[in-house]
Amino acid sequence: MYTDHMFRNEDEKSFLRNCSGSSFVSGMSNLAWKIFQAINKRLPEGELPSPKWASGKMLKSYERSAPTLGFPRVTDSLCPRCVPEVRNAILTGEIDISALVSGNPGEIKAHIVEENGCILMRKFRRYVVHESRFQPAH
Repeated sequence: MYTDHMFRNEDEKSFLRNCSGSSFVSGMSNLAWKIFQAINKRLPEGELPSPKWASGKMLKSYERSAPTLGFPRVTDSLCPRCVPEVRNAILTGEIDISALVSGNPGEIKAHIVEENGCILMRKFRRYVVHESRFQPAH
């Protein structure tokens, strides 16, 4: 549709005044969207489903929050050394598998920072810093 101008003779006119087929479809979809939105505003909001695994009902799009982006930033991350330790402890029976549900074993805070044009993720575990380096794409 966006190439209809390539296959059309310049002497031949389009089917609606001098509109191309793609602009007609674009205008019709814009009109359909406005009609749909007008109907949608008049309908009452329905209840979203509540999944069995969730603690409450699902949030509507306007109720959700977005994480703060940019640098520096703190996020939850998995420790590359802690996860195998937790996995081995579960397999040997030192800790119960329910620890994965009740706690957050292997999860640590990570700081995402930018230094010298590189994005670094610093993970802190027992005062030992694990660093992952991501080079910028040039």
